[in-house]
Amino acid sequence: MSGSKTVAVGRGTPTAAYVSGMSALAHSQVSPPQPTVAPVSSGNCDPSYPDVCIPPAPPDPDCKDVPFKRFRVLQPDPHHFDADHDRIGCKNEG
Repeated sequence: MSGSKTVAVGRGTPTAAYVSGMSALAHSQVSPPQPTVAPVSSGNCDPSYPDVCIPPAPPDPDCKDVPFKRFRVLQPDPHHFDADHDRIGCKNEG
C-alpha cells in the first residue's frame, strides 16, 4: 500500500456524490411562475394594465365592468382600478 492515500470521510464532510448533486442542482434551470391571467397579445390595450387588455379611455369602466380581478396596475391609472395605490387593480370589488 505504499503510494496510496486513504482519506476518511467523517460526519459533516460532503462526499463527492453529494457535492456533484448540489452542483447540478445549483446550475439547473427553474421556470418562473406562470401568470394567472392571459398575457396581452395585441390590440387597443392601455399600457397601465400590462397583464390584461383593457382599452384606454373613453369609455371609463369600473371594476364591475371588466372580467379581470387582482391585476397589475402601472401609473398613470386612468381608469382608477387601483384605489389604494398598491399596484393591484380590482382586488376588493365583486
